[in-house]
Amino acid sequence: MKTLVLDKLELLITLEKLKGLVDLDYVLQLKQKIDCNPVLILLTSNFSEAQRMSEENEINAYRQFLSSQKIEPNTILLIKPHPRDGNIKIQRLQSKISDLFANTLVLSEPHLFFLPFEVLFAQVFLQSDMSVRDNIKVLTGSSACLSLNLLFNVPCVVGFGEKITPQFFYENYVDGRLEHEQYLKVAIEKNE
Repeated sequence: MKTLVLDKLELLITLEKLKGLVDLDYVLQLKQKIDCNPVLILLTSNFSEAQRMSEENEINAYRQFLSSQKIEPNTILLIKPHPRDGNIKIQRLQSKISDLFANTLVLSEPHLFFLPFEVLFAQVFLQSDMSVRDNIKVLTGSSACLSLNLLFNVPCVVGFGEKITPQFFYENYVDGRLEHEQYLKVAIEKNE
């Protein structure tokens, strides 16, 4: 797949213009909740809503995906739902994985719903010298990881992989899903 890398500085300037759309009180409260703890950010997708797997399988796939990661005892999980994710699914997911983390927070506030996640990310995790705070990693199955990696050099784990995908996706979507994940991994490697 042909890729085009955009000018990082121009994108950061655009994000800077959008930061006024984020509630500063919300940012301060979120920073207090995560404090200096390690943070995993799960960017979900709408796999069950798109009929790629059942809702139960999607929740179980996320649990297995998260369980496969190195999770320090005080790790905080931030769940950033896809705009088309169902609320009940996200609530069930939060309940199913809460035992893995010190705290699980869902970023589902209405003012964040269609705001590019990179804007909130910059407000919460970017230091004054434009570096990203330590102990943060993003987990996702979608292209959402590309901009975070390009703009902020955030470590991203992409996709469920060859073990989880065949176990939980409907059979006719497995090959396409694995191919998509491979394309995303190659795009990230090209950026590094």
